[in-house]
Amino acid sequence: RLSGEYEFQDTVLGQAAKMHLVGHQVSHVPDHPNQLFIPVGWGRDAPAFSFQDGLGRWMRRSEAAVTQDIQSVRSQTRLRLCWGTQRGDSGNMATFYDQAGMLTFEESPPLKHVGIFLTTRQFGAIAPCVLSFRTEPQRSAYAAATGRTRLVLRIATDSLALHFSDEFGPACQTRGAGCPDELPELAASEAGQALCGRLFVELWADNSEGFPFPSSCFFGGPVVDQYTWGEKRYRELFIDFSPMNGLTANSRYVIVLHAKAQLIRAGQQLLDLYTMCADQEGICQRPYTVFERSVATATNSSIAGASASAGEPRLAEGGFRILP
Repeated sequence: RLSGEYEFQDTVLGQAAKMHLVGHQVSHVPDHPNQLFIPVGWGRDAPAFSFQDGLGRWMRRSEAAVTQDIQSVRSQTRLRLCWGTQRGDSGNMATFYDQAGMLTFEESPPLKHVGIFLTTRQFGAIAPCVLSFRTEPQRSAYAAATGRTRLVLRIATDSLALHFSDEFGPACQTRGAGCPDELPELAASEAGQALCGRLFVELWADNSEGFPFPSSCFFGGPVVDQYTWGEKRYRELFIDFSPMNGLTANSRYVIVLHAKAQLIRAGQQLLDLYTMCADQEGICQRPYTVFERSVATATNSSIAGASASAGEPRLAEGGFRILP
């Protein structure tokens, strides 16, 4: 049959109908590059159809866009993407109709010498946290990028709760109520250079040009990755750079920010860091191209701070003696 708009089967009775398009794959007519054919045919009872009053038109539905990022923790090839609907009244079970395309995740080149260093191991203490990494000497993608570039810090908030640069030590005590538990959620419109100053205590590089001046900074809301054995929570910090003013190859970079140590185990992954092209197709060779990526793990476990649970400190019975 010819395709067109159809009503979803899960339309609720009494509500406005939700429609979807169903299309046919088209092919070029051999030796006629400007002609296409649709693999649909009829026997003797072939219907007659036409567009009345010029109201009909051909529609192309071979592309799809999503409002969420699709990420993978490892390289995978030829994953199937399918058209489908999701029924909330049946346990969020999805019904798939046809394949829409294929998806491949490629492994990014690794960053070298990535580390995360805590200035205190005390559980619950807000203190500077130092991130360090070195870009690969032979990575030509940095110099070849003509659009905006981005540095992404994906930090495990189950282990490190991020704080603004002024939420530390006496600055927290003078507010009366103390510092919040972690960074708040912000709207995308609040991204900007001023936010860079609130997020980072220091930015440093070992090359002659220093750390490139960010054009904008932003952080997303809490992200939860679901696994068969549980879940992990993250916050993503984004540092954007103007065209031709980003990170360079063969350079060491250091970033200092404030974080509160949570339950940390030695060897636990705390940081996922990657550099990428931030512009869309036409400026980036491929949208979301990642130049380099690596992870950093904890070298030590967090420890409990001193407490008064054992009572006030006092001298043993008999006091003390002053010797001449």
